[in-house]
Amino acid sequence: DRTLMQAAAGWLGRFHRANASRLSPASMPFLKRHDAEYYLGWAERTSLFADRLHQRFPWLATLCQRFEEVLDTLLEPPAIIIHGEYYPGNILFRQGTIYPVDWESTAVAMAEIDLASLIEDWPAETARLCKVEYQAARWPKGPLADFERRCDVSQFYWNFRWLGDRPDWTRHEKALKRFERLRSLGERFELI
Repeated sequence: DRTLMQAAAGWLGRFHRANASRLSPASMPFLKRHDAEYYLGWAERTSLFADRLHQRFPWLATLCQRFEEVLDTLLEPPAIIIHGEYYPGNILFRQGTIYPVDWESTAVAMAEIDLASLIEDWPAETARLCKVEYQAARWPKGPLADFERRCDVSQFYWNFRWLGDRPDWTRHEKALKRFERLRSLGERFELI
């Protein structure tokens, strides 16, 4: 429910704030660091796996090619430790405490990726309240000026991440909502 979602967003903001100071370029070399090649690979695989869908989504090839035009936002500091798949299915709630599970996608990247995964598929008001809760927990003195842009660009990655993972997922009927989200983002950013 909305209260639990806000609690999860608050936990996430505190986690990101606590770990921001722990990370230096040489620290935690065992963690994957998301770079331009990593992000572009998801868009390239999405285009490849969607081969039969390009007729249905004629804008997709252009969007996949032009994704690099917003890539600078994903690469902007501060990069911090992220869960990598912080969606509700990976969050346990027990007796008022949040317990994230399934840390196999943990990496060093832009924090808003975790927030994008948390609020995906939730009503706009729930997503807005989660963003407010996250910002208050992460930046008690006030959020980054470009927070909304960072959230939007994170959504690009998050959708490419799942569409570019496995061909059968890309072509599955359930993936249609991801294509719709990408089209909406592509139009908003004037990439298509």
